[in-house]
Amino acid sequence: MLGDRAAAQAALGARRLIWMYQPSGSLLEHWPDPGPLSTLHDMFTPLLPFRSQMLAIRNVNNLVRQLLEVRGLGPHDCQAPHLLTGAPVWTSALRPAEARDLVGDILPNGTASRATLDHVLASQAPYRDLAIPCLQVGHSVSFSIPDRPLIRHISYRGPNQPALAENSTRAIYNRLVGLARPPAPGPAVDPRPKAISDAVLAEYRAMRGKLSGPDRARMELHLSDLETLATETAAPPPPAASCGPHPFDAAGDPTTIFSSTRAGWEAKTKAQVDNMVMALKCDLTRIITFQWGQSMGSFALPWLSPDLPSVVTNTSLHDLGHQLGALPGETGNCGGTPCQQGAPNSLEHMRRVQKLFWVGTAYLLDQLKRASLPDGSNLLDNTLVIYSTELARGATHEVSRMGHLLFGNLGGFFKGGECIDARGASHTQLVTSVAQAMGLKDALGQPISHFGSADLPSAQRRALTEIHR
Repeated sequence: MLGDRAAAQAALGARRLIWMYQPSGSLLEHWPDPGPLSTLHDMFTPLLPFRSQMLAIRNVNNLVRQLLEVRGLGPHDCQAPHLLTGAPVWTSALRPAEARDLVGDILPNGTASRATLDHVLASQAPYRDLAIPCLQVGHSVSFSIPDRPLIRHISYRGPNQPALAENSTRAIYNRLVGLARPPAPGPAVDPRPKAISDAVLAEYRAMRGKLSGPDRARMELHLSDLETLATETAAPPPPAASCGPHPFDAAGDPTTIFSSTRAGWEAKTKAQVDNMVMALKCDLTRIITFQWGQSMGSFALPWLSPDLPSVVTNTSLHDLGHQLGALPGETGNCGGTPCQQGAPNSLEHMRRVQKLFWVGTAYLLDQLKRASLPDGSNLLDNTLVIYSTELARGATHEVSRMGHLLFGNLGGFFKGGECIDARGASHTQLVTSVAQAMGLKDALGQPISHFGSADLPSAQRRALTEIHR
């Protein structure tokens, strides 16, 4: 099995990563059971065409809270920066004065204690040699939350150096078009080999008429080989792989951050997906992070459920998550009150929200599959798409049973078509597995064995091999 995976990886071309993020947790009650993905809840319907390339993971433990040394940051503040660092938000290396400043929002640039995986990868070859080492893309990400400056980002260049997700589809489009170039013309064809082969062929054809019997038969075979070689030499080189801008739809570039209609939301989703696929197909970048909003999701989608009470549909995703209440056996704080049974209308609306996100995810997967590469494969064959959220469940801020979805297995590195129970394995182990799949090297140039902070025990930083093929 290991030999098969090594062979698949050796045959794999360029590796690509898209890490997708949605705020406010998952609907754990509808997450698949461990085993084959034979039965899935209706909200997974958009993803069914990609079931064989989908790996669902459940019961991943985000250990950030257990290691925080700074008190006063909320759970949304703490979790999102951890997604791609595999490290606690703050470590003992930070001076208390700096910590107090950050809790007081004096330094509002972010909370990650180190660079996120996308930027660590972007610092190494081959990713650093591309026009855009890593790209940050956004949809409905708000940067105007004055009292919560620490919840906006999942991508960091370094400690407290957030990389802002770009909401403007036109800004990304113009950036990509400005960098994309038509393929360079191939080398000029040297006419001399053809002239030589033509002269040799003429001489052999003249000699053929003077021979008979076995000598003529051998000459015919030799002449046939020469004619084949001459044809191959004269043939033009195969066309270079090309890429180009997709048709830009102005409807996908609204002047407001939040879409007020379903058509506007879907147009913006399509435009950002088309931008990401163009960036990958043109090999301008191989690493992308994508955010649907920010931690503590502040937008509402009232147009999604006109048949439900407006008191539900006009609620922000964050507050809607709290209305879902606790699952049986859960305890915690649900929006300032003890957790109770969730409201049925809120649960139905959240199901539709999740399905809306996954309609956009399915469009991305479909476009990756349609994007052919010169070797006959497609972008989905060579891309790992990860779908994550910062909490296991928004109502309780629970983080010990987080769920993730992986699509595309990078030439057989990851399993597919099933759900794996991580049994409380650290989220950092998932990040390490992704780092290994993407070819990250350590300081000695060897494949990385651990990622994240040394504040975690070594066993909680090793790869999550249960999800490897």
